[in-house]
Amino acid sequence: MTPQDLVGDVAELLSLPEVYFRTQELLDDPESTVDQLGKVVEYDVALTTRLLKLVNSAYFARPMRIDRVSHAISLIGRTELQNIILAMSAADVFRKIPNDLVDMSTFWYHSVYAALLARMLSPKAGILHGERMFVAGLLHDVGHLVLYSRMPDHSRQVLESAPVTDGGIYEMEKEVIGFTHAEVGDALMEMWKLPDSLRAVVHWHHEPARAPADFVREVNVVHIANSLANSAEAGRYIVECKSEVEPSAWEATGLSEQRARLFLNDVDREVAGVLQVVAPGAVVI
Repeated sequence: MTPQDLVGDVAELLSLPEVYFRTQELLDDPESTVDQLGKVVEYDVALTTRLLKLVNSAYFARPMRIDRVSHAISLIGRTELQNIILAMSAADVFRKIPNDLVDMSTFWYHSVYAALLARMLSPKAGILHGERMFVAGLLHDVGHLVLYSRMPDHSRQVLESAPVTDGGIYEMEKEVIGFTHAEVGDALMEMWKLPDSLRAVVHWHHEPARAPADFVREVNVVHIANSLANSAEAGRYIVECKSEVEPSAWEATGLSEQRARLFLNDVDREVAGVLQVVAPGAVVI
């Protein structure tokens, strides 16, 4: 079995919702209007509620309250709307996938933490339109959820055998399964026809030195965010997880660990609010 086979087996369950494709069509059309986009989003009441909640949160730090979708779209822009809808749609997909191996609150807490940190680090690493890095950080580990659902016995063996380090599970997957959650995530991104930059981040976030030349900074930023998120969460859900940032990642991004860690307090302040938007009902311990 290959990662593509694994994803193909659950293609129907892993399909993005209709609202994603309807908004994508309008976003791809330069003639579409904010009002048209707003009407499509408003057909999905849950999405509307979550979008407005996020726009009014510390994530955007707007001075005034926004209570209309069209107003929200005009303020955040079409690109940011696209990223937000993708993030929420992807998170919703995995509510349909049975999984007994990981607490989903724990999973999404880590994912949101890494996403926020990647978004904050991006401008410092010279990445334009850093809001797309939130999505990259959020989805970097979704291959785990496919593996846990479709290969539970192998995944349990991986979890029981792997050392508690950034790359411990990743390396054990190679040994036990023959491919990794990163490759499965990439196959899923391919099925969803998402950009090559996102596929590269998901595929190479544990091996940033192998990242395609066009996406080196993006991959390395998420590599750093993932590693620091793991170490920052030590004591919350796990006893210890030593940070294992590749030394080359600092050089590739122009960041330093000291500088990157300055953002952790900001992430701590935002993570609970954003988590409730991305994964409503998730419990923050």
